[in-house]
Amino acid sequence: MVGGAIARIDQNKCAGCGLCENVCAYKAIEMNKEGKAEIKEALCKGCGTCVTTCRMEAPGLSGFSDEQVLAMIENAVS
Repeated sequence: MVGGAIARIDQNKCAGCGLCENVCAYKAIEMNKEGKAEIKEALCKGCGTCVTTCRMEAPGLSGFSDEQVLAMIENAVS
């Protein structure tokens, strides 16, 4: 059981390029037998590097959807 924000991969968006696996400092991403990225949840620290690297927008951080981040920004500036 892990807590906090961790990355999730949308398998439908993943192109299998491996960029996220290469940039993950915690070795929390590996390619599965289908050639798609998978998160090893126990190793993921939720840093978001994979999210910013992926050209296909396949990874996302739990608790940090676009809508949630926009709501936080809107709340901060109002």
